[in-house]
Amino acid sequence: TLSSSSAASDVYKRQTVLKDGSTLDVRDDGTRVQLFKDGGRAEEYTDGRRMQLNADGTRIDSSPDGTRVQTNPDGTTITTNVDGSQVQVNPDGSKVTTSPDGVVTLTGGDGMVVTKYPDGRREQTNADGTRIETFADGRRLQTNPNGSTIDILTDGTRTDTFVDGKKVRADPDGTRTTTFVSGTVSVKPVSYTHLTLPTKRIV
Repeated sequence: TLSSSSAASDVYKRQTVLKDGSTLDVRDDGTRVQLFKDGGRAEEYTDGRRMQLNADGTRIDSSPDGTRVQTNPDGTTITTNVDGSQVQVNPDGSKVTTSPDGVVTLTGGDGMVVTKYPDGRREQTNADGTRIETFADGRRLQTNPNGSTIDILTDGTRTDTFVDGKKVRADPDGTRTTTFVSGTVSVKPVSYTHLTLPTKRIV
């Protein structure tokens, strides 16, 4: 028998032992408390909230609107919303966000952001502003903070576009083609050992 000094929330109207060996207690305030054999517990409140504390220390809080927050022993929290979106916050400060359409965004503690799309595309933005896009077909496009770009196709063709507008394309066979802002084009076949300047005759 509990003493009369016990808080109302700790007073049980009835206690039931379930088939699985757990105990279901109903408090005077309507709270239902289930105690599991492994030491875990679950509490259901009259306002629709539910809290479950597993034996390993994992805690799961559910709200009436369907939101679910899981807190792991290492401090990781995983919030699942009604629309299916999910946000995971790790102890190191990094965050993983999954949208209902399957887009996954990883925000690193160092400021790097990586976004993965269901169609296979991947975008990475580094802390310094460098942006790297990887397309479903394997093409890779890097945009640097100064606006210059590096475009690498699946066959290995690489095109560097500089801030001044100059473009240098390197083909898989080693041929280098430079297009200057003036429109002059210089082609260096694989057998050439130097890049022909735009003002000189290509030999």
